[in-house]
Amino acid sequence: MYEAATKIPGVVASPTVTDAAGRAGTAVSLPGSIDRYDLIFDPQTYQFLSWQTVPVAADVGQQARHEVILNVTIVDRAGQTS
Repeated sequence: MYEAATKIPGVVASPTVTDAAGRAGTAVSLPGSIDRYDLIFDPQTYQFLSWQTVPVAADVGQQARHEVILNVTIVDRAGQTS
C-alpha cells in the first residue's frame, strides 16, 4: 500500500511522523487546501499503522482526526475475535 500511495500525483513522503498512539512511523501525505491526509506506516516493515487528517491552516477551526490500528487478528470466519 505504501508503494502504491507514493505513485499518486501530489503525494509526498514524510519520513518522521508520530501517530496518535505515540508510535514513530513514516507517512505518505496528500496536502490539500484545508487538510493534509497522512497514511502512517512502520518504518521497518511498512505495516499500516494509522491514518490522520491534519488541518493545514490554524484559522480553519478544525481539529486533527486520527485512527490507529493497535491489534490485527487473523480469523477463520466473520465475527470471530480470536
